[in-house]
Amino acid sequence: MLVDVEPPTQLANAYQHNATKSPLLRLPAELRDEISQYALGDMWITIVCDHKVAKPRYIAQPVPSPLAIPGTKPQLNNGNYRNTQSERKHLLALPLTCRQLYRETHLLPYSRNILHFPLSNDLEPCIKSRTLTQSSAVRTIMPPLMWTERIMEGYVEPFTTLFPKLKYVYLDLAAWKNHGGTHAMDVECFPEDVEKMLGCKIVVLKRQADEVPHECSVACSSRLTLH
Repeated sequence: MLVDVEPPTQLANAYQHNATKSPLLRLPAELRDEISQYALGDMWITIVCDHKVAKPRYIAQPVPSPLAIPGTKPQLNNGNYRNTQSERKHLLALPLTCRQLYRETHLLPYSRNILHFPLSNDLEPCIKSRTLTQSSAVRTIMPPLMWTERIMEGYVEPFTTLFPKLKYVYLDLAAWKNHGGTHAMDVECFPEDVEKMLGCKIVVLKRQADEVPHECSVACSSRLTLH
């Protein structure tokens, strides 16, 4: 989604009117930024690709606390699951409100949330449909396990080549073991080596359906980890 942040001449008066009369836009920039981060951040966004139209679509849910992989066990077996009770709709409503809010907030969905790619064939189409600025804003992902294996085996480049400023990769170690992942034990035994291969810090998560608190050395339930 790309929008020209400079208003056309015929909309200059409306742009100025919004900037001076809107209760939200009249707030100090620091306060407005904090509101925007609450509105657009702290979500677990599952991204799947509709290959018929080559366009990603997303399912946004609040991040569970303590942090875990959201969803019930049947849902977690389906990469396209929808949790209607917790799903947050209209994720992009705020950036689409006006040009000023778009300029201020359009990167927050990338930088302030956990982006979850359940399937390997959904990751590449999503990246190709994003700009470098958008990809560079991503800080936290949960990638497909198969893609992670391919990086560790040297077949593809680290995640930081796709997301240059990536900080954390979240891994579902239990699922990795269940599916016979050849490098699952490396995460437990040689985490520092795995981080070098992936190009960022790793965080092993529990499943929300297991009802067991996660054992994460990073304070990942805090908003600060999603900066």
